[in-house]
Amino acid sequence: MQLRLLRRLARLGLAALFAIAPLAACSDSFVDEAVAATPAQLDVVTVRIDTGKKVHSYRTEVARTPEQQGRGMMYRKAMARDTAMLFPFPEPRMASFWMANTYVPLDIIFISSEGRVINVGEGVPLSTATVESTGPAAAVLELYRGEAARIGLEPGDRISWPTR
Repeated sequence: MQLRLLRRLARLGLAALFAIAPLAACSDSFVDEAVAATPAQLDVVTVRIDTGKKVHSYRTEVARTPEQQGRGMMYRKAMARDTAMLFPFPEPRMASFWMANTYVPLDIIFISSEGRVINVGEGVPLSTATVESTGPAAAVLELYRGEAARIGLEPGDRISWPTR
């Protein structure tokens, strides 16, 4: 059902309103490719970041399954600055991410079970070096590199999404 809706929206030219992955521009073919890559698990939410100064919203692809979380942003060559990818975990844990096969530079934001930023790391494209949480993370949010600094994101700031 969700797959058919996304394809219809793409054909109607509304794909940009419901972008499902980080890209500089959304197109019908992009929506079809993204849906084909994750047919049944696709979920798009808006993530809100409250820095205490301003609230920022991002169209966010949620990587819920182990397969989606394992693939993450790998092989993507572009990411729009108003998009993100969220990795929610079933239980909080020490987390580490790497950027093998990931071409886009990323801010990797570790989030506590209370929805607060634990720490922000910088993912280096195509690197196998790990970026680690400094405490148990309930989720990780990836933004285009530099976005966290641009909005003034700091440890303790609140991040929320509809299932939170």
